[in-house]
Amino acid sequence: MLKFIWGKGTQPVNPERAKLQKELFAFQKTIHHGFPHKPTSLAWDPELKLLAIGTKKGDIRVYGRPGVEFYGNHATDSPVTKLIFLPGQARIVSLTDDNVLHYWEINGTTLSEKKKAGLEGRLKRISCLELDSKKRILVGTEGGNIYMVNLRRFNFDEQIIYQDIVIANCNNDDFKINPGPTESIIVDPTNPEKILIGYARGLIVLWDRTTATADQSFVANQQLECLAWRNDGSEFISAHNDGTYIVWSRNKGNEAPNMPYGPYPCKAITRFHWFHQNGTPLMIFFGWNATC
Repeated sequence: MLKFIWGKGTQPVNPERAKLQKELFAFQKTIHHGFPHKPTSLAWDPELKLLAIGTKKGDIRVYGRPGVEFYGNHATDSPVTKLIFLPGQARIVSLTDDNVLHYWEINGTTLSEKKKAGLEGRLKRISCLELDSKKRILVGTEGGNIYMVNLRRFNFDEQIIYQDIVIANCNNDDFKINPGPTESIIVDPTNPEKILIGYARGLIVLWDRTTATADQSFVANQQLECLAWRNDGSEFISAHNDGTYIVWSRNKGNEAPNMPYGPYPCKAITRFHWFHQNGTPLMIFFGWNATC
């Protein structure tokens, strides 16, 4: 009996049978299930009603109504730090931690990368992005300069908004030397040729791109985190690293800083959205929770 069992074990394996066993019992990734692991960025397309989520491993997941899902992955597996939808176009621009911008398209049932562009150098590290009329993306950097990406060709234009030129047009002597990195760029909702530029040390400049001049400048005492316009463009909000936010007006002096909770120290407000509907303000922000 033992001789019979041992003899069975030494028989040669049929190659076709081995191939069939491998196909039947091999583990393969066939479906993504659940919320993405370690999300790092998020974007929303208000026209197509699509939500995109980027992860630490370089994955991008796009969700629509139930059953509508698209998946993509960066070749380098670098963390996705920012996402921007091109509204109504089924296209996404992602920024990865290696300082490269990636251009994605949804084709049929797949999310595929079409082009990419990047900047090199410490002072050219990308710090913020802003969509400009669906044709360009404004790219703020650690060095303070603002570059522009042409979305049709997906490369950097020669036109650059240099920080030293912006500062030279301001009347704030405290920031003639170093206002810090560009932390936030937002397009004026009433005039797309004007942008609000926020620098890390608290300098905020309303810049006219047509005339290359500063219409107005504002100075906050705390480190700047982000900016948000009111719908009609009459006011804007600056949010700061101590949990405060300031309401600024084009025609009036700034109000005293508003702190959601205090007087205890709070964490930074890193994202801020400000809406007005039927005269009622709605503020949505991330951060500010007390540290003690």
